[in-house]
Amino acid sequence: MSYRWHQETAPMTSLLVLQNALQHCGLKVIDPSQLIEQLRLARNNILEVKNLDQKIAAYEEYMDLIKKCSDTNSLPTSIKLNNYQLSLTNSFRYVVSGYSANYDKTDEQAMQASISKLNDAYKLIAMGLGDEMKDAMASIENLKKEEQKKLRETLNRVVKAEQESYRNSIKDAKDKIFQIIKENAIKEGGYKVKRHIYTTGKNAGREQYVVVKRS
Repeated sequence: MSYRWHQETAPMTSLLVLQNALQHCGLKVIDPSQLIEQLRLARNNILEVKNLDQKIAAYEEYMDLIKKCSDTNSLPTSIKLNNYQLSLTNSFRYVVSGYSANYDKTDEQAMQASISKLNDAYKLIAMGLGDEMKDAMASIENLKKEEQKKLRETLNRVVKAEQESYRNSIKDAKDKIFQIIKENAIKEGGYKVKRHIYTTGKNAGREQYVVVKRS
């Protein structure tokens, strides 16, 4: 018996975090987008260079790439893992479908495991943005005082750039989702959408959309 299967990731709005997550959990991307590859090379370069001036230059190059990852337009519309292609949806999830013959679940289970690893890595990295830089700061005691100050200032700018890029990607995704909901409400005719952003409590930062009939 044959059947089709379907898997999807958690919402992913930031290419900066996504690339790091893919690298963190060891998932091999086939024919990655130019920006994904540039981020990978920039991260590797930071780890490889030893000279202080070269390391600061590597961080500067990385920050230039971060600026390109601040909205969802930088997300690749598809990501190819092994023989399967993950496609980006309007809800900023990547989805993949497959066909299994003779009720063989091998491919489905392998993809499910890959997506689970990616979801976990994305969440971990998003929550810990800046941790890598803090680790780097902790290892600069052997530098001269002026060198420590120079590198610390650079690392602080990198942390701020990463965190701001991630926040901007979330805001951009929310704006685009709200726009899609409004457009769909208009197509249905006679409806409008109210948008409420929670500012306090456990739901602070979350948004609620309510579709109501025009009076």
